[in-house]
Amino acid sequence: MKRQLLYATTAALLFAACSEPLQETVEINKIIDTTKMVSVISHWGNKIEDPYSVTNMRKAYDQLIQKEPNSITKAGLVKEQITPTHLYIKFIPKTNQELIILQDDGILNVVPFPLTYDFEGFNGIYRDPECPLGQPTYQYSVVPKEYMLPNIEHIIIDSLYFPLDVDNDNYTLKKKATLRTIWDQLELESLKLTGNYSEEDYVPKSLSKRYHPKGKVEYVDDVRGTTPVPNARVHVNFSTHRYNCYTKEDGSFWSGKHYSNKVHFHVFFENDDYKVCRLYDDEIIESYGGKATSCNDFYINNNDKKAGAITHVAGYEFFHKQNSINNTYKTRKSIHFSTDSRFGHNILTFLNNYKGVRFNDPDYTHSKRYGEAINAFAGLMLEDYINNYITSFETPLHTAWRTGVEWYLSKDKYYSAYYDKECLIKDLIDADNSTHDKVSNYKIEDINQYVYNSRTWNDFKNELKKNAPSTYDKNNIDELLDYWKNR
Repeated sequence: MKRQLLYATTAALLFAACSEPLQETVEINKIIDTTKMVSVISHWGNKIEDPYSVTNMRKAYDQLIQKEPNSITKAGLVKEQITPTHLYIKFIPKTNQELIILQDDGILNVVPFPLTYDFEGFNGIYRDPECPLGQPTYQYSVVPKEYMLPNIEHIIIDSLYFPLDVDNDNYTLKKKATLRTIWDQLELESLKLTGNYSEEDYVPKSLSKRYHPKGKVEYVDDVRGTTPVPNARVHVNFSTHRYNCYTKEDGSFWSGKHYSNKVHFHVFFENDDYKVCRLYDDEIIESYGGKATSCNDFYINNNDKKAGAITHVAGYEFFHKQNSINNTYKTRKSIHFSTDSRFGHNILTFLNNYKGVRFNDPDYTHSKRYGEAINAFAGLMLEDYINNYITSFETPLHTAWRTGVEWYLSKDKYYSAYYDKECLIKDLIDADNSTHDKVSNYKIEDINQYVYNSRTWNDFKNELKKNAPSTYDKNNIDELLDYWKNR
């Protein structure tokens, strides 16, 4: 969702010294009042000097003009042309609503960690230790300098030089072709000047040898086996040189931007339809894939992260593979969960503009996690459609529909867990007993429409009767609906 908002921008250049370590916040006692959360701090990585800053690129130019004056002169690049093309920005959202505005902006593509740090060995969920409790952690982005930023407090950390990423009249194809001839040299020189060069991490010997980061995101399901995670956001970066892409249906991804150094891989379980978040602070669940040129081994076994992956897959299969039962949604959904067993499941929560469901997962099987997520998405669809169905929708009907969608989408994925699951929607589609088999063979997309045309249980009953085949005995429909309403 690309939103361009015109607001005044207040800028200040602020950041920590190069040797300052980044800290990882690990929550060890989650409770519902976020002001009382207890955290411990552990070392994460060291800050690096950004080779792509205008300042360092100009220093690299000065070195190259001494070493390779002919190549620089031939390329026609002068030092004064090394001017800011992008800005590295730290956002300071005060509320979840402000965080949502940032997360919804497809140009900003914010991430909840600073980019100019060494991520090696990181496998947690980062929270800035300076960020006040109860406030979303700081968000970071790299954007073209002309981009109109939302009216949310922010700091411009640095000005950057990425001329090959600029698409306007000041950077014509001819000028880009000229820059490509010396960009390798300029970048390499800046890597060396800033202490970021190593033979192990530097990949190309020439521009033609640069690479596109790629990989695959999967998890091991206890029933389905190795399962791809489609339509998840993948963020790759080396310092402020970053790119966002999305996994395909088989879980694979490919970066459209060339790189010369090994990159860090981060996977966020979100897309334009929904996001999977931690219950307490609306942070999107993330998985880290190490530092490499490709990443085919996202080892998602952390309890929160595997639960996030399963929930994300459920969302994909709900929104993208079964459009006949979810064609009424209007806004992106937010699914929230906790692994704290003190809280019950299927509890509707309201978080500013987002509506989500939280559910606990102390010892859930993967089939139950998947089913809970489908049930939650089905409920959110109703909520989105009729605006607060908890009060205006009759409970037996919305419960029956959620349970039915859970059965319908789970039965082929987790056969043994859902084969014997009894519910009204199953009876309407594929009844398997003598009592109800005279009311069956309805299609899921038709039932969907009947549910959304109804406000009460009797409305739904009348929709079934009105659209029933002429061979159906309407008394059987009454009998079936009465049976399920009283259960």
